Order: sequence, then C-alpha cells, then structure tokens
Amino acid sequence: MSLSHVLEAQERTASGTGAARAIRRADLVPAIIYGGKSEPLRVAVNKKQLDAECSTTGFFSRILNLTINGKNQQVLAKDVQLHPVTDVVLHVDFQRVDKDSRVRVHVPIHFIN
Repeated sequence: MSLSHVLEAQERTASGTGAARAIRRADLVPAIIYGGKSEPLRVAVNKKQLDAECSTTGFFSRILNLTINGKNQQVLAKDVQLHPVTDVVLHVDFQRVDKDSRVRVHVPIHFIN
C-alpha cells in the first residue's frame, strides 16, 4: 500500500454552472480547497484518479497531495457531492492541512472475526 496519495489538479478561474459542466465534459471534476492561511482556491481534479481514491476505504481520513501547477498542497477531503442517480462525483471540497494544523477525522475500523 502506498503512503503517498497524489492527485493531479489544475487551477481554474471560471466558476458557476456552465463552467462546471465544461470542466466535467473534459473528464475533470471541479473542486475547491479552503482553510489554512490562504484564500480558497478553485481547482479541477483528474476524474480517473479521483474515482480510484474515492472508492478506497478511508478516503475522508487520509491526507492527499494535490499537485497544482507543479506545487504540492496537502489536503483532506471534507465533502463529496454525487449525482443522485448515477453516483458520479460532481464536486469535491478539500481542506488544507499543514504540520501545525489540528484536525478531527473519523477513522474507519474493520473487525475481522
């Protein structure tokens, strides 16, 4: 199992329904990164990589490394919005984390036998 979970992302400037639909047609998922000492940042995440990460156990309790224009940003997934019928990921909210930040997460526990 890999300790580093890296997602490719690119910064986006447009916001709104039309821009989000255009991003989804390009096989990307619109997302936002908030928290920390920086302003919120709108990004578009690679859909294939995000689907693979979302399907694994502990997605909301794992620190992800978002690579945005060559810079790494450590984040936690806070919310994932799904299509009500097809369960396709529509939007993701990420929270910035750093070595000095304090966060609360739910850790999944699986009992065997």
